[in-house]
Amino acid sequence: MVYCADGVSFTKVLMFNSRTGQWTVLPECHKEYFSIAVVRGKLTAIGGKQSYKATNTLLILPQDRPGIFQQKWIEQFPPMTYRRNAPAVATTNTSLIVAGGWGPDDKKAPVEVIDILTLQWSTVASLPLPLWNATATICGDRLYIGGGLSSGWNTTKSVVMCEVKDLFQSQSQSLAIRPGLPSSPPVWKEVAPLPVELSSLVTFQGQLLAVGGGNPRSTSDVMQYDATTNSWSVISHMKMKRRYCLAAVLPNNTLMVCGDIAKTTSVEIASV
Repeated sequence: MVYCADGVSFTKVLMFNSRTGQWTVLPECHKEYFSIAVVRGKLTAIGGKQSYKATNTLLILPQDRPGIFQQKWIEQFPPMTYRRNAPAVATTNTSLIVAGGWGPDDKKAPVEVIDILTLQWSTVASLPLPLWNATATICGDRLYIGGGLSSGWNTTKSVVMCEVKDLFQSQSQSLAIRPGLPSSPPVWKEVAPLPVELSSLVTFQGQLLAVGGGNPRSTSDVMQYDATTNSWSVISHMKMKRRYCLAAVLPNNTLMVCGDIAKTTSVEIASV
């Protein structure tokens, strides 16, 4: 299954079944501008806005059986420390990582991690710059976050990276360092900026890709990041120019790209 937030109402989630090729509109959530992830096998809406205020809640949509959902989103996981809209989210086998987002103070970039076994939240190393509506992906042992917007409604080409293990270990380093002790090296690093703004990051066949983007004009480019040279290069083109699109990898090792800031329903599937 592939899940994506509805970019028209901002309160719905769409589900794509890669076996049947069918889309399903899931029950409406009572908040908007949330991010989604599958946590402990449960479809989860993370953060978001309710009654014009950012929230710190995680809502799940229970299933009666695989692919058959109930009609009401409920709160099951403990809330985050920080309230935020549209954070970047990524999952590992044991954790959910929530980074950045638009909150009461958009100049902050807190990062939190929840252990999905113990359901305990930890605050880890903050992003080096504010990011919201950005995409996050884990490529190898590294977490990359980029695209989206920085402070306010300013689009950005910035991409930040960290080693996942260093991020988890940074919890203890977040405590105040005593005078006279050497400071630890920064956990987050900025890598080569995206060639264009509003690209979507995805890991495909072990490579970091940036799909579409552009401001004010959209592009059909699919770009690949080379960590050795710290550079981006165009490796393919979509049939349609897109920005703020969803990019997901299907089980048959193909790349699916859908949507666009212009509210198109077009979907493309291709091997790169």
